[in-house]
Amino acid sequence: MSLQLNDVALLGAVQIPKPRLMIRTDMQAVTYVISCTDLSASCLDFAGSTSFGGIVDLMLDAGGARPVKGKWYVFGSVHGAGIVPNGDMVRELRTSLNFGVWSRSRLGMWQFYALGFFGNEVGIDRGSTVTQGGVGVRWVP
Repeated sequence: MSLQLNDVALLGAVQIPKPRLMIRTDMQAVTYVISCTDLSASCLDFAGSTSFGGIVDLMLDAGGARPVKGKWYVFGSVHGAGIVPNGDMVRELRTSLNFGVWSRSRLGMWQFYALGFFGNEVGIDRGSTVTQGGVGVRWVP
């Protein structure tokens, strides 16, 4: 069995700089060609179905606003994605959320955030639905 996810995407992005807030949204229309995500299908190389999907991202960055507790700024993002079921492709819906604060210092940029995920599993068993949450730290020198 060979699983393939081949896609062609058209991306449109809009960024709105406000005096104290940066808002950006990305929207993608995706065509999946010769793809197979159904585990019950016997997909061999260069076999599979064609389907459509979409991706939407919304990002907010309050880097120009008043900082929280001195030098920390708020950010957040929402990501949504989906694939229409067809033939060897199962329906997929996913949503992820990030919310946190960031700061820039002599040691680099730091982010502390909370994240959440709801939707179809990513990987081989795409038919399963999962709900996950967590916290994270990012550092960029």
